Amino acid sequence: PSKPDGLIDITVNGGTDSDRDTVAILDVSNTTNINYNASDADSATIIGVQLVPVMVNDVDQVTVDAQNKVVTIELPTTAGGDAVSFDVTKPDSGPGSGRLQVGANLPVDFVRAANGSRILIDDSAGGGSDSLTYDGDGVANTFVVTRGGSATVGIIDSDLSLATVETTNIEALTIHAGGGDDTVTIGANPPYVLTIDGDLGNDTVELTGVGSAITIDVSNAIPTIVGGGISATPVALTSFEIIKLNAGSQAVSIITGVNGSTYRPTSANSGELQMAGGPKLVLSFVNGLSVVSEMAGTVSSGTVTVDASSASDKSVQVSRGSATVVSVDALLPISVTSDSTILTVNTGDGEDAFTVSGSGGPAMIVLNAGNGVDSFAVSGPGGPGTVTLNAGSGATGSVLLTGSGSAENFVMTPHATDAAQGVLTFGGTTLNLMGIGVDSLDVVGGGGDDTVTLNVPLTTDAIVLTADMADDAGTVQA
Repeated sequence: PSKPDGLIDITVNGGTDSDRDTVAILDVSNTTNINYNASDADSATIIGVQLVPVMVNDVDQVTVDAQNKVVTIELPTTAGGDAVSFDVTKPDSGPGSGRLQVGANLPVDFVRAANGSRILIDDSAGGGSDSLTYDGDGVANTFVVTRGGSATVGIIDSDLSLATVETTNIEALTIHAGGGDDTVTIGANPPYVLTIDGDLGNDTVELTGVGSAITIDVSNAIPTIVGGGISATPVALTSFEIIKLNAGSQAVSIITGVNGSTYRPTSANSGELQMAGGPKLVLSFVNGLSVVSEMAGTVSSGTVTVDASSASDKSVQVSRGSATVVSVDALLPISVTSDSTILTVNTGDGEDAFTVSGSGGPAMIVLNAGNGVDSFAVSGPGGPGTVTLNAGSGATGSVLLTGSGSAENFVMTPHATDAAQGVLTFGGTTLNLMGIGVDSLDVVGGGGDDTVTLNVPLTTDAIVLTADMADDAGTVQA
């Protein structure tokens, strides 16, 4: 259509009566840009829908019908701090619809916007602290929060009714994903203070492009993340069942709390950490990192279980220290801080080889080998704590104990609750030897003036005491 001669604008006055007035505007213009500027709770100017600007006064609702065109809906804000809302559940007119509102000003409903349309929320006027709240619908959606081509533009991609929502000078973003199994991906350096709520469904949040050390705190009901180039202040991740972290080469700290967690290494560069009664962390790192950088993170507090159960033969390294590192074969290791109370490693069946070295770490370490002919090698200095070697039902194996090089006292006595099992103390460590039988027990003094007293309570086919060139004394009493 063409503009009638002399027509400058269209004005709609709803009047001051108590009736609810609605203005519906069909998009008949030749442009794809629609500018909606509400000045107060019942007045607005709409440009780009008709051939001339449309001004509405004293109305309760404005609806713009894009008539299945690809459009850009521009929503300017004021010079002060504004709270902008975008709700795709309203006006509930199916795909290509939603409701936009700046503060308490007159909202606009749009319908039949074609796929690929955009919403541009523009605070170029600046001033104040502006926020955007994005309310999703009840189906599975994908949100991607990234940075645009300039320092002031953030983009939310979603497979909701519209392709993108772009912002300029908006400081805070809140996403309510709605129902359905939603995925929210947060890229590097988003230009917002973020609040992310998965709402209902089995939801996943994925953190990508991590550019610095990051901390994930899952010790409380609502997990938070801080650092990583994502946010300098903690970001709450409410109602998410899975948290995926592509950490690159950055250090990761994980605070698990007292409820405990289970770690499952899945490859040389990835692993999963399941919180007891909480979300699952899916961690991945780039290839070619050093052992320290390649750890699945440092887990602190609570109980930690490393689950590498399988029928294959495995090699397990437990390096005790202020951060005790557990590695299984060439899979991604995990580091556990000393304030964790219990560290358990489960390997399942197979002929597994365990090596425990160093001192300190969690107060209790339990190694469960499952069935098979397994071997345990424990070396000093040990330090305070308890280590339990459990060969499993019907299993046999070998145990090698090596001192630290200083004078130590090795003492084995029957287990307090099971006389068929053995308890050995050395270097401040209490070592529980559990299982049906031990094929061989080797004790290597390690260079100091050591004393070995073995009141052997368990079925042991061979006992070897090695003095290591020092004034050592050994006593074996079967």
